[in-house]
Amino acid sequence: MILRQPSYTKFYILFHLFGIIRLLYHLNILLQKLSKELIISLRFNNRHNLGMKKWKLYKHFSE
Repeated sequence: MILRQPSYTKFYILFHLFGIIRLLYHLNILLQKLSKELIISLRFNNRHNLGMKKWKLYKHFSE
Protein backbone atom coordinates (compact mmCIF):
# COMPACT_ATOMS: atom_id res chain seq x y z
CA MET A 1 0.00 0.00 0.00
CA ILE A 2 1.70 3.17 -1.22
CA LEU A 3 0.39 6.47 0.10
CA ARG A 4 0.82 9.72 -1.84
CA GLN A 5 1.91 11.88 1.11
CA PRO A 6 5.42 10.80 2.21
CA SER A 7 5.48 13.31 5.07
CA TYR A 8 2.29 11.82 6.49
CA THR A 9 3.66 8.25 6.35
CA LYS A 10 6.91 9.35 8.01
CA PHE A 11 4.96 11.02 10.79
CA TYR A 12 2.72 7.94 11.13
CA ILE A 13 5.71 5.57 11.39
CA LEU A 14 7.49 7.82 13.90
CA PHE A 15 4.32 8.15 15.96
CA HIS A 16 3.88 4.37 16.10
CA LEU A 17 7.53 3.79 16.95
CA PHE A 18 7.24 6.31 19.78
CA GLY A 19 4.07 4.60 21.02
CA ILE A 20 5.69 1.16 20.96
CA ILE A 21 8.80 2.43 22.78
CA ARG A 22 6.62 4.12 25.40
CA LEU A 23 4.60 0.92 25.87
CA LEU A 24 7.76 -1.16 26.29
CA TYR A 25 9.12 1.39 28.77
CA HIS A 26 5.96 1.25 30.89
CA LEU A 27 5.86 -2.56 30.72
CA ASN A 28 9.50 -2.66 31.83
CA ILE A 29 8.75 -0.41 34.84
CA LEU A 30 5.71 -2.53 35.76
CA LEU A 31 7.73 -5.74 35.48
CA GLN A 32 10.48 -4.30 37.68
CA LYS A 33 7.95 -3.27 40.35
CA LEU A 34 6.25 -6.67 40.22
CA SER A 35 9.53 -8.56 40.40
CA LYS A 36 10.68 -6.45 43.38
CA GLU A 37 7.41 -7.14 45.20
CA LEU A 38 7.62 -10.84 44.33
CA ILE A 39 11.21 -11.08 45.56
CA ILE A 40 10.32 -9.29 48.81
CA SER A 41 7.27 -11.50 49.40
CA LEU A 42 9.25 -14.66 48.58
CA ARG A 43 12.02 -13.64 50.99
CA PHE A 44 9.48 -12.87 53.69
CA ASN A 45 7.66 -16.17 53.12
CA ASN A 46 10.90 -18.14 53.20
CA ARG A 47 11.93 -16.46 56.44
CA HIS A 48 8.49 -17.03 57.91
CA ASN A 49 8.47 -20.69 56.86
CA LEU A 50 11.97 -21.25 58.23
CA GLY A 51 10.94 -19.61 61.50
CA MET A 52 7.85 -21.80 61.73
CA LYS A 53 9.87 -24.95 61.00
CA LYS A 54 12.42 -24.06 63.68
CA TRP A 55 9.63 -23.30 66.14
CA LYS A 56 7.89 -26.61 65.37
CA LEU A 57 11.16 -28.52 65.80
CA TYR A 58 11.83 -26.67 69.05
CA LYS A 59 8.33 -27.48 70.34
CA HIS A 60 8.66 -31.09 69.22
CA PHE A 61 11.98 -31.63 71.00
CA SER A 62 11.09 -29.63 74.09
CA GLU A 63 7.98 -31.71 74.84
